[in-house]
Amino acid sequence: MYEIEAEQELRIECDSESKVKVVLKKGAAEIFGSEIARDVPYEFQDWAFAVFSWRGCSVELSGSYHAYVASETPMTSYINAHGVLQRLRQEEPQGPRVLIVGPTDTGKSTIQTILSSYCAREGGELIICDVDPGQGSIGIPGTLSAAPVARPHNHTDGNDLLAPFTLFYGSTTPSTNKQLYISLVKSLAEAVDARMAVNDAARKGGCIVNTCGWVDGEGYSLLQEVCVAMRADIVLVMDSDRLHADLKKDFGDKAKVVKLPKSGGVVTREGKTRRRARDARIKRYFYGPRGDLCPQQRVVHFSEITILQVGGGQAAPASALPIGAVSTHDPLRLHHVSAGSHLVHSILAVSHAVHEKDVVSTNVAGFVVVTGVRLDEGVLVLLVPCAGPLPGRYLLQGSLKYLE
Repeated sequence: MYEIEAEQELRIECDSESKVKVVLKKGAAEIFGSEIARDVPYEFQDWAFAVFSWRGCSVELSGSYHAYVASETPMTSYINAHGVLQRLRQEEPQGPRVLIVGPTDTGKSTIQTILSSYCAREGGELIICDVDPGQGSIGIPGTLSAAPVARPHNHTDGNDLLAPFTLFYGSTTPSTNKQLYISLVKSLAEAVDARMAVNDAARKGGCIVNTCGWVDGEGYSLLQEVCVAMRADIVLVMDSDRLHADLKKDFGDKAKVVKLPKSGGVVTREGKTRRRARDARIKRYFYGPRGDLCPQQRVVHFSEITILQVGGGQAAPASALPIGAVSTHDPLRLHHVSAGSHLVHSILAVSHAVHEKDVVSTNVAGFVVVTGVRLDEGVLVLLVPCAGPLPGRYLLQGSLKYLE
């Protein structure tokens, strides 16, 4: 049994091979801004999280884990930030447009979850956006997404997000195709504006945008473009004095730039851990958070689908071109992909687009994995999340692979 005093938190870490159950026995507590019920077991695996209490509580843990009670937490700063956002929602016709920025592993997605949960707990609705293709907190890795939130975060199953708007980028880093990345961010911003135009609650709630951790050099230039595209009026900088100073200088006249501390419980993840987390996110898409969904195998004839890829490789540097020549490389150009063994294990996005020219900026219906190519029969074997025909004929390929 762990006794947590007022404004303390119990920090818990468990790996991919173990599970931990959390039961609140006395008092009140929350996980990432969402309250937990008393005497109800919550099971977690391969996650680092914290049980926080404003007035004190008792928590019982079972399973394999590492845990400790921390007396210094940033939750007071976070609740103050929420208070400012709530005041703006009440006083302004348009809710705040918040951009959360910071280096890798500084708790950006955590503060987004906390702030959105606090808003929902007070009966509000808002839109959350994820423009970090390496994470996939709304869609899967390799996507940029937005979704309305009207309920606090679900502790064990994640956000119960209805009708997300998801665009397929196809890579886990913006550097792969910077022009495509910014184009998709702008399309996402237009979708957010369209939602707010027809939904008063979402317009009052505003939006909270989680960004990627690439904040140096070209990454900072992309971050500036994201800030402009999303029309951010508040920028929350996580644990970086340098980034805070740069954004204050470059955007101080357009947005309120505020530095927030990161939690001491934020875990720095190695590359192997990130890859495992991405695979787990993709598996979760097909099998559900509890592993109780049953994806299907579907055989599709080549004539039923059109596989496309955006870009077509890196452009040659200007120094490699003849004098006076201009590169004809178009990073937004669609290329047809021929069927072959190279498609095996590829993740393909099924687009809602009716016309090929609209594929890049149209949201996707879902994702499939190519498990086999039968050239002699002219068919692909796909792992699909549910039975029935594909919702569209256009499939987008990136560099993402998934091997069960």
